[in-house]
Amino acid sequence: MNNETRSQTIVRHTQAYLQRTSDSWPTLATNVMERYHELVPAQQREVHFKIYGDAYKCARLNAQELRRMESGDIRLPVDLEEAWVQSLPQPWQEQCLTDLAARYGLLAAPIPSTEAGGAVIDFAALLKEIAEMHEALAPAIADGVIDEQDRPLAVRMLKEITDVDAQLLTMRRQINKILDGRPGKAAAGLKRVM
Repeated sequence: MNNETRSQTIVRHTQAYLQRTSDSWPTLATNVMERYHELVPAQQREVHFKIYGDAYKCARLNAQELRRMESGDIRLPVDLEEAWVQSLPQPWQEQCLTDLAARYGLLAAPIPSTEAGGAVIDFAALLKEIAEMHEALAPAIADGVIDEQDRPLAVRMLKEITDVDAQLLTMRRQINKILDGRPGKAAAGLKRVM
């Protein structure tokens, strides 16, 4: 994983998704094409997906184009990355974003929701991640120590801890937004964090 390129990271998560679901390359290609057309203005598109004629044939031809990128025969254009990653369903999209952000030394933390009830949704996501972290750590801490015997669990433990970190960062951003705006009596003695 450490020496893979960005496109190899995307391909790895794409392959995991396709191997574990009944979806196919033509289905993915259709989703990527639609998202790409939403994100990139027509005059700036480097990838020219097939859109006219028989929909099934277009999907197969577009899948063939993505498969060439998968194999490395042609390079994955930078403007296609966003559409491709956004076309991956969960949890593959989240895992791919986490790996891509980590390449920069960053966490892939969701932007806090601005919708009514968004804080409750963000908090629920945090609790879910904490539960998954607990599940990953439980076997390692059962004997009271995390040591070399827990090496087989290490990758999953770190992944789950990173997911909790990202959700905490989302909550921190919500709270910092309050402190940045207008400190009231309750916030007067508090410092902004991160």
